[in-house]
Amino acid sequence: MSMPDQNKLAKAGSLVASALGLACALVLLSMMCLTGADVLARYVFNAPIKGAFELVEIMMVLLVYLAFPLAILANSHVEVELWEPKSVFANKFRIILASICGLAVFSIFAFELFEHAQKYTKRETVTNSLSFPLNYIAYAAMVGAAACVLFTVTSAIDRLKSK
Repeated sequence: MSMPDQNKLAKAGSLVASALGLACALVLLSMMCLTGADVLARYVFNAPIKGAFELVEIMMVLLVYLAFPLAILANSHVEVELWEPKSVFANKFRIILASICGLAVFSIFAFELFEHAQKYTKRETVTNSLSFPLNYIAYAAMVGAAACVLFTVTSAIDRLKSK
């Protein structure tokens, strides 16, 4: 790739990371406000917010799948090094092996979430109290898992270049 193409790719990755970070912050803020309002309504007014628990569950799923790619991109995810190689070649091999494992896991997540989303769409499955369609949640989680696949590749390339 030429230098301008790399700059465009870096800017696109930065834009995606910023959007994911903003989305995480908004989802987390919404969860906190909703939980606080529900507790206040429940104990002060004896009138809980209908579907608050269900919405918090949905937002938790979104938060996890939006934050996964950010953790990978920042290389701040949990990593267990069972083998600390001495040579540069062996260290690069370890990075490639770990990246292949990450690719496999997140590819399976994305595929399975896509399958679930299609089933939910076909069956018109909705949540219990709010009747919110579950396929939207599954598709959003699938996009997060697919972003993990993409960021695993870019993270591996960056780590290999720095070694």
